[in-house]
Amino acid sequence: MAAKATPEQIWKALVKLAVSGETATYSEFGAQFGIYHRQVGAALEPIKKFCKKHKLPPLTVLVVRADSRRAGRGSDVSSGRFDAELERVFHFPWRANSTPQFGKPEKTSLSKTKSSKRAFNRKDFGAWVLKYDPAVFDLDALTENGETNITLWSIADNYRADEMQIGDKVVLWQSGKSGGVIGLGEIQGPPIPQSKVKSSSKGWKNKSSFSKVKLWADVEIDLLEEPILRERVAEECVLADAEIFRIPYASSPSLLTRKEFRAIERLITRPVSADDKPSVMRKTGAGYGSAEKNRLVEVAAVSIVIKELKKAQWRVVDVQSKNLGWDLTAKKGTQTRKIEVKGVSGLLPSVILTRNEHRAFATEKDWELAIVTMALSKHPHLRYFTRTEVRGHVEPSQYVVKMES
Repeated sequence: MAAKATPEQIWKALVKLAVSGETATYSEFGAQFGIYHRQVGAALEPIKKFCKKHKLPPLTVLVVRADSRRAGRGSDVSSGRFDAELERVFHFPWRANSTPQFGKPEKTSLSKTKSSKRAFNRKDFGAWVLKYDPAVFDLDALTENGETNITLWSIADNYRADEMQIGDKVVLWQSGKSGGVIGLGEIQGPPIPQSKVKSSSKGWKNKSSFSKVKLWADVEIDLLEEPILRERVAEECVLADAEIFRIPYASSPSLLTRKEFRAIERLITRPVSADDKPSVMRKTGAGYGSAEKNRLVEVAAVSIVIKELKKAQWRVVDVQSKNLGWDLTAKKGTQTRKIEVKGVSGLLPSVILTRNEHRAFATEKDWELAIVTMALSKHPHLRYFTRTEVRGHVEPSQYVVKMES
């Protein structure tokens, strides 16, 4: 039955998978040509030999076992080398070469450049995904002193690293069945070569893995107090085809589209319902942390707002100590602004108003809300919200119960 597909047809199907960054099971791949899954290995043999002869990435590694999504009969790649070889296949410029004519004299020279310049669709880009593998790295060792902020993360040296820009959103994803979204942040600068980074091997379980790191992402990632579990993420229809599920073994950085990242944001910020499992808490979207850290975030946020206002020629008075329901009174000519400042160490502009602040919001026509996200990072973001904008997003989060004695 394998004779139904020529090596050239098999090659083209594999290249199509490589260019789209996908893998296929033996059954899925064989179904394209009417090949029984147990005979797919034989159909892949000419391609495997061709790649080995010409020292190309093993294209046949894209056909994987259904149970493990790892290499199987059509590949001689060991389990330990699978991830690295998969990356080589994904980033090789297959389309720069014509399809080999198997069984005929070879006339075409093959391009063996480092990586392909596949189109990167920034218009549809949502966030980078940096992966954390507990089998390789011990995150607890990095956060043992109560730190919840990460500033460097190892990434593959490929075309995607070149596309990283300051301000790009970042999702930290823990791999494995018990994993999920464990952190959110932003890119703070271009990737940093290992030679320019004073990083230690602390937390790395395998020192040889650390020694292979060539590039680091310059990030500010705020760890969530509780993860958004993988099973919960998988329930979102829009995330079903996300790379984190479609190509789980690809190295960092993977990516999320705009729609996929918005779905992740909604999971983090949605209110906790009675049906939620206790281990899935949503309050960390606002970057809630220890009292000490919250104070640092608050001070930084107020400083940022004051600096921005003075730069715009506003006369600013700090009224925090007066407990008015706002922090700063700003005046310019006949204009007055009563600004409540909120700082967030994370990405999402989700904050809590006290009873007094809510009273001012409801009664003071000049009241407005300033939220500084990533307040402790090198690139904080300041946004102002009018009373009208705030009104549509206020939700009660606590209730006081006064019982008769």
